[in-house]
Amino acid sequence: MAENVSITSPGTTKLDASVSDRIALHVTNALYEEALKADWAFHASKLSQDSVQGADLGHEAACAWASCIEALRDLQDMSEVDPRIADAAAHLEAMMPPVIPDIAEMGTRFSSLVEEAKSVRERHPELAEVLQQTGCLIHVHGANLELMSLRQAA
Repeated sequence: MAENVSITSPGTTKLDASVSDRIALHVTNALYEEALKADWAFHASKLSQDSVQGADLGHEAACAWASCIEALRDLQDMSEVDPRIADAAAHLEAMMPPVIPDIAEMGTRFSSLVEEAKSVRERHPELAEVLQQTGCLIHVHGANLELMSLRQAA
């Protein structure tokens, strides 16, 4: 993800960088959501990866996660990323395959991001929105993992 920021004065540098940071995190969040949907579609199908349909669904999920990981790396490669955006990206990175996240850790990360969103809501509503979205995606991921484990145990 290239950062095309035209800077005309020192005062606009931080504002423009902050906008690009938020956009980069928003894109990463959207890809994370698609990866969660693809994972769930594969799991809900109850198909084995040995079947053609199961292999296709597994491949779609793997590609979705790969796209998300690539966007996350692009975000981390951006210069002068807002520390709150960098922190949210670190939370997402800890949830990426091949890591199997711990449900309790996911709850902690969700809470941390939601609290950060609350603390900046007055001054930076757009930042608060993208941070809260990131936290909610981690929360949904945790719920998906819990449902998947229950279905596998049954």
